[in-house]
Amino acid sequence: MPDGSQGSHEVAQRLLRGEKYKSLRKKCQVDLERDKGSEPIIPSPFVPLHIMKEIEVKDKQQYLRKNHPFGRKLGLEERKKCIHCDLVFLAGDYKVFKDRNGDEYICCPNAPECEGTVIDWVDVEG
Repeated sequence: MPDGSQGSHEVAQRLLRGEKYKSLRKKCQVDLERDKGSEPIIPSPFVPLHIMKEIEVKDKQQYLRKNHPFGRKLGLEERKKCIHCDLVFLAGDYKVFKDRNGDEYICCPNAPECEGTVIDWVDVEG
């Protein structure tokens, strides 16, 4: 993953060289051609978390109830495992990041190093 010193132009260039996200690469290429010399716009949710802004959530239970993508009532004390980084954690330890469009993402406690979101968490027994 790119470090925080890289601009979004460099991130877009790395995405263009990767094998994943063919339609994203095409979109970024169009942006790069159109905006030569300026910062390209990378469409969400493919903006790396280190480019997004972490926001503070005062009432984590209410935020989860209102924003869980599947409408599931997730308890803050439920044990989860992130399939991206294998971290086992309590659901209430999540972080929230906001992209430049104002979209918010419920993320792994290891974010921004881990780019797992709430849809990447599995239940842990015990």
